[in-house]
Amino acid sequence: VRELDCSVLHPLWENLICPLFGCWGGFFFLSNTAMEPADVKRVAHWRDSLERACGFDSWGQVVEACDEYDKLVKSIRTAMAAENVSFNEAQQRFLTKTAIVAAARSKAAQDLTGAPDTDLGVEQVRKLVSALQDLPTNVPAFPLEIASLKTQFSALVLATNTAKKEAEVDHGSDDDDDDTAATADRGAAQKGTLMPRKVFPNGTAITLKIEKIKLKDPAQYIEPFFTISVRDGSGNEIAKSQDTPPTNSKDEFIHFGTEVHLQLPYEKIPDDGAIFFEFKHFKPKKQKVSTKCWCFMEKDELKPATVPLEIYAKPTDVRRKRLHLLTEKANYLYVMVGLSEV
Repeated sequence: VRELDCSVLHPLWENLICPLFGCWGGFFFLSNTAMEPADVKRVAHWRDSLERACGFDSWGQVVEACDEYDKLVKSIRTAMAAENVSFNEAQQRFLTKTAIVAAARSKAAQDLTGAPDTDLGVEQVRKLVSALQDLPTNVPAFPLEIASLKTQFSALVLATNTAKKEAEVDHGSDDDDDDTAATADRGAAQKGTLMPRKVFPNGTAITLKIEKIKLKDPAQYIEPFFTISVRDGSGNEIAKSQDTPPTNSKDEFIHFGTEVHLQLPYEKIPDDGAIFFEFKHFKPKKQKVSTKCWCFMEKDELKPATVPLEIYAKPTDVRRKRLHLLTEKANYLYVMVGLSEV
């Protein structure tokens, strides 16, 4: 790439830019033309992600669309919060608004109630795909005017202050909102609440052996345990939940080797039902038990075998409508299924 000839730029500066905008405006003009190759690649990646989300959205693939929208929001927030952010203020403002729209559309796509605040359609969002083609070289006028998003814009700008920290960890940070038990409940958690095997005349008993789970930095989790519940398609609990005793067996995995006997037979689990596994651990500083992540097993997976289950970021969605993997790595919870008939 050839260097710019200053003798060519000087007349432009002196005769056109400075008279129109002043010297500082001219300086901004020249500095704004500088463009890092990494920024071009990053904006292209965001544009492609938004285009994929709109494609899924228009075909009614809500889970896939929301996953793309949410990844885009997180990626932009992280970039805007970086200490050495290379985007100028106008570019940051445009990209932050893009993240707000993506987050709002993700929420709207899942809302089937027809509420007034869900009128942001996918065709409106598509306008951003074209607008993003001009970035980062130019900053076009934002193509959407949505009054209901002004408050969200302010909230998201504040939220970017913590995005840099979020980028360095997985998607399941331990926040106060997910603390599930106070110190008084710790005694029960230390012992577990497992129930004995039940016999079901003319029914099939289910025993689940929780073998191990792969998480980043296993040693950090104090007294980890699982809460197991059985729920129908609407998320209603249809059998009493059980807690495993905590374990201290850790290497690259956290090992449990614990058998859980479900308190209802296979035949009583509805076809759209599922078994949930919530991974919890104790936080000494807060004297609380916190949920880190969760998994689920659907009825058609209840076959005699060891089943690897994907690990999802909290909060637990008992209706299984919004699923987000805890990490991009292929980590799993391994559960052995046992079935016995009387």
